[in-house]
Amino acid sequence: MNSYKFNNYLKLYRRRTSLSQKELVFLFGSHNPAKISRYENMSRAPSLEALLCYSIIFSVPLQSLFMDQCREVKKQVKEKALALLDNLSSKPSSPVTARKITFLEELINQLETII
Repeated sequence: MNSYKFNNYLKLYRRRTSLSQKELVFLFGSHNPAKISRYENMSRAPSLEALLCYSIIFSVPLQSLFMDQCREVKKQVKEKALALLDNLSSKPSSPVTARKITFLEELINQLETII
């Protein structure tokens, strides 16, 4: 995946709750508010645990916190799914291949509606 920076909505959600970085990091079970600042400024990628904390504290799915990244990942998955579908379509037919093709077609259709 690409490593360029995207916007995130961490600061927006934190400000909506009126929590300070110090208060939020306390809810995370940590002591360093600079960690929250680095997450909000995208100078450090949040850990899975931190992402789950954000999602739980703000009661929002991760996609809402990182809409730009989510959109880009969905685009990349769709491109790869199309390539895999093309590859599988040229293979001899079997029940397993048919299930894979059905799955990929459904995945591609789903991604088209949300990209």
